[in-house]
Amino acid sequence: MVIAREWQAVEITFTSSQVYANPFLDVDVTAVFVAPSGATLTRPGFWDGGDVWKVRMAPTELGLWRYRITASDPTNAGLNPPEGQVISLPYRGDLAIFRHGFLKTSANGRYLAYADSSPFFWLADTHWFFDSKERWDSANKLGWASEFKGIVDRRVAQHFTVYQSVIFGPSPTYWAPGQVGELIAPEYFRDNLDRKMQYIADQGLVNAFGLGFSENIDGQVATQVRLARYVVARYGAYPIVWFTGGEVAGYDPGLRQSRVDGWRQVALEIDREDAYHQPQTAHYTSGWPLDYQGESWLDFTMVQGAHGSLPPLQVYANYYDRSPAIPLLEGELNYEQIYPVVDDALVRASAYRAIQAGSFGYSYGAEGIWNAVWDNTDTSGDASYAHWNWYDAIDFPGGAQMGYMADFYTRLAWETLAPRPTGWAQWSLSQPDQAMPAIKADDEANNIVVYFPEQYNPQSAAGSLGPLPDQVYQVRWFNPRTGAYTVLGAAKIDDDQWVVETKPDPGDWVLWLQAIQPGPLPAPVPSMENLALGQDYHASSQSDAAQSAAQAFDGNSSTSWQAAPGLSYSDQWLEVDFGRAVSLNTAVISENGYRTRGYRIEYWTGEDWQLAARGTLIGGSMPAVLSFSPVTTTQVRLRFTAGVSSPSIRELEFYYQSPLEACRPADLARLLHLGQQQGC
Repeated sequence: MVIAREWQAVEITFTSSQVYANPFLDVDVTAVFVAPSGATLTRPGFWDGGDVWKVRMAPTELGLWRYRITASDPTNAGLNPPEGQVISLPYRGDLAIFRHGFLKTSANGRYLAYADSSPFFWLADTHWFFDSKERWDSANKLGWASEFKGIVDRRVAQHFTVYQSVIFGPSPTYWAPGQVGELIAPEYFRDNLDRKMQYIADQGLVNAFGLGFSENIDGQVATQVRLARYVVARYGAYPIVWFTGGEVAGYDPGLRQSRVDGWRQVALEIDREDAYHQPQTAHYTSGWPLDYQGESWLDFTMVQGAHGSLPPLQVYANYYDRSPAIPLLEGELNYEQIYPVVDDALVRASAYRAIQAGSFGYSYGAEGIWNAVWDNTDTSGDASYAHWNWYDAIDFPGGAQMGYMADFYTRLAWETLAPRPTGWAQWSLSQPDQAMPAIKADDEANNIVVYFPEQYNPQSAAGSLGPLPDQVYQVRWFNPRTGAYTVLGAAKIDDDQWVVETKPDPGDWVLWLQAIQPGPLPAPVPSMENLALGQDYHASSQSDAAQSAAQAFDGNSSTSWQAAPGLSYSDQWLEVDFGRAVSLNTAVISENGYRTRGYRIEYWTGEDWQLAARGTLIGGSMPAVLSFSPVTTTQVRLRFTAGVSSPSIRELEFYYQSPLEACRPADLARLLHLGQQQGC
């Protein structure tokens, strides 16, 4: 019996009892799995070299599964083994893709969702040479042991959800010498690609995977179709989105139609063989084509705005407004530093404008990473682009800023928002498209999001939002460069209009109006009182009774809480329960030593924990002070994400400071260190 976890791939290995001249073409193997509910799942098997064959599957239900493996050669007893069983147990981790299940299109055709229908926010990092050039066991960046794993880990920490990759189709790399399209080279997949695909899945990323670029189909349709079946057999039980091929039509008018037709055959083969029906698309060329629209296998549209400038918002509307609706994604636009003009500001504008215009996410790229440039001697991928090495590109500011963007949208019900190009605002003067605000809102106007580009000039295009319902909104500015919020407070809508405030500075900003239900919240009273004193306290663990959670909230810096030894640092937390709704916007943390390397301040919404602020180091002679946008909550906690030894906190304090009278963090730390709690 095979033991599996729900939605995680397991492998079943069996041995051929016969020898074939060409195991890749001479015999096919198929496995049919029967779920506890009676539903069936059919997976192709694959040859793994020698006499070894394998089938991979990921159970979609809990309980006992039965399976039968059969071969096109009924005389081969090894490839027609007795019936087997798989027991599917609950997934125990915290990765969203395995908690919620593989992806599908949403019921309304506007975004991708998990199997349980919860929305999936797409934030991809692009890697067109990951299989051949990204190194597994070495790195030329200080402190890194693996180029490939280091990049994946960084993007996961930045809240990316997708790894966008490709293998280059008929390359001899994947085939036995002199037998392209006729005999696969299983050792290449087994010894190189398998571990990368597994690592991507183990970190919780979905792999947006293609089988080549436009020219790889020329004269090779049958080869690519065979490769597609093998790849689906080998990797189709991992979290996958199939984008078939990159720039499928290419840019040669004489070859365009044959390439579109050829890649269609590959897409249809993937569609036939993928029993999970994970989403499939085609990566378009620039120029806004309409290839494959309306075809049954095309689950969403993946456009390419290209590089160097911003496309008009209307081009997205042209796709978004098509009927029937299918999700829209900006899949390639302005890789950071691909040209000198493409800085992080242009990347942000590209991403926010696309999402505000209807894209269900964004595919980011960094020059030096999409083309896997090792060092200054590696110029093979430069073409007409700028030269950057991967170890510099991983630190581009746009990568972190994309994570701030994901945090912003996933904090609100982003999947309920729709583009509002007209009827939701009045601007005094028209500006160029790239300077105009882009508006998104839900139908009830409970959440209204407006992206103001850097080029927006409020002096020449002041305006107002409306008509809006007669209700009260919480108004926030979100800084896409830093991830910080500026709370303007509650705003009452009068005469159906809300006059747009001036941006806090000349950069790009996001305005978020959130309806307060029902009616306005009472304004919190500014106070320098430590709100955590005299409350209920909890912790993930404690070293002993003398170092319990309460010791971190007793106002005595000579006592402390310490987590139990031997546990993972990232699994530890310290919590205060106020027993009532409390507003706060400042955390003060005192630590024993220099232990912590990463932490989060999180607050309870009544349904889940949400991020209020994050930091890295705590330890020092003075407390660490975090100021953040005010939150109203009944519980707040300090959750650790990285560190050494066991967390040990002397004092954890929470305050509400008036935004107009707030101390600077350094001043507040100094005052608290000196025992003063009045005045800055």
